[in-house]
Amino acid sequence: MSLPASTLIHTIPPDPPVPPQRPLRVLLVEDDPQWRMGLSALLGLDGSVALVGEAACYDGGLEAYATLRPDVVLLDWRIRGPRTGLDLAEALIARGHRQDAILLISGSPAEALP
Repeated sequence: MSLPASTLIHTIPPDPPVPPQRPLRVLLVEDDPQWRMGLSALLGLDGSVALVGEAACYDGGLEAYATLRPDVVLLDWRIRGPRTGLDLAEALIARGHRQDAILLISGSPAEALP
């Protein structure tokens, strides 16, 4: 079947190129060096994740957050010291970090948050 010469055929332009997405920027706050090293290695396996910083305590996490402004904070809720990971999560939220972008972690599956 042929189309009459007067029929206008529209072509669909190709989709514009999609700019590459930047990796998800993650700050890891973990006081145990072995856990921190293991989590860093694990995060490094995924090209869509960029570990932008690490900290081992409340003050280090707060300073790294202020400097790096990560998308996500992976946070040990039981960091050692007078202030806990939960305290750090509250401080980050008070500084404008999204609540849904703070992941609390713990080294023991049997532990429960207070």
